[in-house]
Amino acid sequence: MSGEFSFGLHFQRANTLPLASQGAVPLVSDSFAVTRGGAVLTPVNTTAALTNNNFIAFVDGRNGGILQRGFIRQGFGLFSKQDRNRWEFAARLQNVAGKHTVKYGLEWGRNIYKINTISTGTPITYPDPLNNTGGDKDNVTIGQRITNNFGVCIAVSATAAQCPASALTNRFQALITGGVGPAGITSVSTATLSG
Repeated sequence: MSGEFSFGLHFQRANTLPLASQGAVPLVSDSFAVTRGGAVLTPVNTTAALTNNNFIAFVDGRNGGILQRGFIRQGFGLFSKQDRNRWEFAARLQNVAGKHTVKYGLEWGRNIYKINTISTGTPITYPDPLNNTGGDKDNVTIGQRITNNFGVCIAVSATAAQCPASALTNRFQALITGGVGPAGITSVSTATLSG
């Protein structure tokens, strides 16, 4: 009779953690941002609204600047604590009896994954539209990530813009209708595209 026994273990920590100073700062990113002289141009909020009462903001980039995609304004975003543990055991045995050999054994393994991935930022409690409170009825976030989805249009006249989608053209027209006028409309005709 012969036997072979083996045992193995693997402990892995795959943590992606922000600096302590960034833990309470939510991630704020822009699909597009215009930067000039190393500073991000701040979006201008307006009272111009679409039919669903969402207000429209804009950034005017006609006086030069760089258009950047996927711009991070602040924050770290998702951070993760991961424990990955694996335990293994194997036994392989063999018996020889005359002209016959019998082999048998077992293998056992256990993988344990504990992965906790959340966003930076402070918790926010949103009111329940049904006015229920307490327990699991509160809408509480652990952290938050905010993405500003801007489109890019070029003002071609005082009342028209060239936009890549009709929804953006409708927003451009809502700015004009709302009295903002083309002086405040996003234009990148003189900006350079990077990223």
